[in-house]
Amino acid sequence: APAGPACWCEKLIRATFRAGGDAPEGLTKRLEQATGTGRARWPLPLLRAMWEVMNDVVEGRRLGFGHEARWLGLTGFVLRPGFGMAADDWRVSRTWRVFHEGVLNGTSEPCRAEWWILWRRVAGGLTQGQQEQFAMPFLAARRPGKPKGSHEAAEMWRLLGSLERLTAKTRVAIGEAAFRGELDSATLWALGRLGARVPAYGPLNALVPAEVAEDWAQRLLALYTERAEEMANFALVHLTRKTDDRHRDVSPELRAAVIAWLEGRGAAPRSLELVRDGATLQEEEERLVFGESLPPGLSLEAGR
Repeated sequence: APAGPACWCEKLIRATFRAGGDAPEGLTKRLEQATGTGRARWPLPLLRAMWEVMNDVVEGRRLGFGHEARWLGLTGFVLRPGFGMAADDWRVSRTWRVFHEGVLNGTSEPCRAEWWILWRRVAGGLTQGQQEQFAMPFLAARRPGKPKGSHEAAEMWRLLGSLERLTAKTRVAIGEAAFRGELDSATLWALGRLGARVPAYGPLNALVPAEVAEDWAQRLLALYTERAEEMANFALVHLTRKTDDRHRDVSPELRAAVIAWLEGRGAAPRSLELVRDGATLQEEEERLVFGESLPPGLSLEAGR
């Protein structure tokens, strides 16, 4: 990262996470003004330089719920998606240290929601064992554990959907738990990620079996015959996306049914193409898969 912007950002971050410092609520805006660009355009070297400072000021999250929420949110953002640059595995392991303390301001829903967002953002850098520490308590409770429709519950589901290093058996169990409740945008997004035919970062041997993805897709088609739900489109596209791998692909008959379903709802031509022919994801499609933009220059599938 250029020395100038990195230095300015460091000063602003340190001035926020010290006693009597600047208000945490305006930190992102101050950083955008200092860099002269929106946060979505911050380059990867600058993001990781900012992570170094966030790691250094970790104790500043103890100043109050506003500071903790901002620390969790910004740390996850500058380390997303948990891979892509040398030493990211070390950075994620350092960030993991806060996991053992949990949320300091547990009565604050914004803090609790930012907690799940942090780990969803860096999920690609978590080991299988670390990912299991989120999945196992969830499966033991057999429910998200928070009121349906709450911001925190939605972020928990998005994290669960992002855990691609879990075993296929565990991911199937999480998907079945989603079907036991009323599906909303967050659980539909999670189903699309859990049953995706093409992983974002995880190993192929952790994919749910094709017959499970096919079953989930058929159930979604039956559920959404009359009412429209944008995220159902997302789930169906990723559950049935063509790969030309007979071990991963659903049946041609199901793909044809999904294409007809999408056409009947005016879906974008690209959605049809992904199901019919398979294709590399474009930038906007990658954003939907991760829930936000990737750092500039980093592509999900460029190295696959």
